[in-house]
Amino acid sequence: MAIFCGKCGSQMEDGTAFCTNCGAPLDRKPVQQQYIQQPVQQPAPAYQYYAQPQPVEHKSSAIAICAFIFSFIIAPVGLILGIIGLVKKNAGTKGLSVAAVIIGAIGTLLSLVLASILIPSMLGYVNRSKQTSANTVAATIVRTVSLSLVDAENAGFGMKPGRLQEFDIKAVNGKWTVSAADPDNFFSNGTSSWGQSASGIYDDVVKMAPSGENELLLALADKLSDINKASIHIAVYDGRCTACAFSQETYNTLAEIVDYPKIDEHGEFSDYSRWKDNNKSRIIGLFPIVIY
Repeated sequence: MAIFCGKCGSQMEDGTAFCTNCGAPLDRKPVQQQYIQQPVQQPAPAYQYYAQPQPVEHKSSAIAICAFIFSFIIAPVGLILGIIGLVKKNAGTKGLSVAAVIIGAIGTLLSLVLASILIPSMLGYVNRSKQTSANTVAATIVRTVSLSLVDAENAGFGMKPGRLQEFDIKAVNGKWTVSAADPDNFFSNGTSSWGQSASGIYDDVVKMAPSGENELLLALADKLSDINKASIHIAVYDGRCTACAFSQETYNTLAEIVDYPKIDEHGEFSDYSRWKDNNKSRIIGLFPIVIY
């Protein structure tokens, strides 16, 4: 093993006693070279991380509502007590009674102003929440109907290509009904076909003879088993559900343009302007979702 001169650094063969360059005596211990392993830097991943959105706390809204409630209760009480104090004509408390009447009147007026602002806001929040829930149910109906149509196609009685079919569906106290389809829009496998309306609760539908309408009703009654009241209109085009309007506020058949936008020849919502101009007095869930 090579050794090195401690004075000039020259390399010598092992066993040499003196440096051949400067003549200095050599240390007999061989010098070992040390290597420091450098950490290997890993390449950055090709994907990105995104922070999960944190839930928004509505503490300020809750505090404002509580303040409104307490002010609405306390201000009239102060006003009434102040009036009572003035009626009793107690000289020692007259000043306090007058102050109570003034403060109570101002507080009551402010409470009425706050009520005119907060109550419509709270009602709007409730309606938006109901609308979101109805839209979610409409999306569930679209998926359920589409899957039912796929099952029908696999069984040989699916929809013919390029055909449009609309259905009116209702749930009244747990009893489901669906309007009859045009049999020319669907195939028949000899056992199951389309063209007759279906009606019944879930257990009754299970016992019915197989047909397109019965299978469709069975799928909806199973998926929406917790809904006892509903009116639904769906459009089916080319073997899939393309549009749905859903309401739990009526048993009546939903009307085009009034309750949902016009459905075009491809089974999709269109002509939103005419629908927007109508007075929508009830919550209608739509899928695809229409923003207006």
